[in-house]
Amino acid sequence: MPKRKCHFSDDYTKEWSFVKKGRDEHEAFCSICGVYISVSHGGKSSIKDHIQSRNHKSRLSVASTSKDILSFMVKQNSMEDTLISAAELTTAYKVVKHHQSFSSLDCTTKLNAVMYPDSNIALKQSTARTKATAIIKHILAPHSIAQIKSEIQTCPFYGISTDSSNHKAEKMFPLLIQYFTEKEGLKIKLLKLSTLPNETSDTITSFCIKALQDLNIPIKNMVAFSADNTNTNFGGRERRGVNNVYYKLKEIVSKNIDGIGCPTHVLHNTASTASDVLSVDVESIRTSGTTFKCCSKSSNSGFKRYKKNIRIGF
Repeated sequence: MPKRKCHFSDDYTKEWSFVKKGRDEHEAFCSICGVYISVSHGGKSSIKDHIQSRNHKSRLSVASTSKDILSFMVKQNSMEDTLISAAELTTAYKVVKHHQSFSSLDCTTKLNAVMYPDSNIALKQSTARTKATAIIKHILAPHSIAQIKSEIQTCPFYGISTDSSNHKAEKMFPLLIQYFTEKEGLKIKLLKLSTLPNETSDTITSFCIKALQDLNIPIKNMVAFSADNTNTNFGGRERRGVNNVYYKLKEIVSKNIDGIGCPTHVLHNTASTASDVLSVDVESIRTSGTTFKCCSKSSNSGFKRYKKNIRIGF
């Protein structure tokens, strides 16, 4: 008569937490070693023999000094985790709001942990320059654009403005959008910032139109264009010609729009021209408590250098 086989018992797991049921009722599984143990003949004694083996003892020693991978995972949706995320978002927003350097955050987060040692939020916050940049690009910026799109949908008209800013070899072009809301009045928002290969009228016009189309902002509601008073933007003082941004935007929207030049440049040119016909020597005019004197008015270098500092009162 054949000998009856032993079966796996749940009491094995209660005695040894790392011992589980195997592939069938005649096997046990050791989670530390990752092997199956046959209990069909020896039963509990087979598990004891495995535990006393050199291989199991070696692996048990390693497991006792290692942490479970779950201990490295951040618990989601906890109140503390939410407060830490809010603090990191606020820190990133502050840098943009006050035009501060991202490099300063490398020191700020470490300094907060030292100044507020009793705060778990300050200790666990890790908003250095790299993480803050990611937060701004992928969270704050998309949220800001979505908010602008939502407000623009309720506005029957808007205006845009742009200008170039050379940063070494790069030509940076921001696109601002201006619109009016009943609750907050006139609002001016940065819609996009891109690097363009040149400053031709075709390139600037394509940049403005494409930025509006990518965000599904209706071009037909554009009523004004503001930019620097250059021939590329407006075609000269008389605003004639067809090879300028102002003319091409009017052609695209199929209606007349307001062209708003830079008043600061107009004022500067006015002051520069007026200073040439003053009845007094320009270099002798007192500005901000300092009297500028040169050898003569014919000194072009001194005249041009100090003429820009003149304050004309009206």
